[in-house]
Amino acid sequence: MSRTSFIVMLPPDQQSQVNALIRRYAYVCVDRVKDELAALGIRTSRTALHRYSKRLQAADLRSATGRRETVVIVLDAEGSAPIAIQTPASSASVIGAIGSLGSSNSSRPADAT
Repeated sequence: MSRTSFIVMLPPDQQSQVNALIRRYAYVCVDRVKDELAALGIRTSRTALHRYSKRLQAADLRSATGRRETVVIVLDAEGSAPIAIQTPASSASVIGAIGSLGSSNSSRPADAT
């Protein structure tokens, strides 16, 4: 029988931080997650973090609602490479946040939701 994951034994607020970081990096980039956790004072091994990440991803995929994400593609008017940003925020929230920036150069199709 395997040992209980160190991450599962963390207080709920720290476990939420771990989960959020793993999801932000789309269940990969374990080294970056590990470095950011170390900066927060949470120390774990790369192997334990990788195993936990795979279990979290499987649980998210099995969840009844599934993980919903909005992907925002940022296109610079100067023609630089597009940037894709994933966020758990709804598309309406993203559009509202961008609209609150006061940009008069943005346009939105009338039929988009």
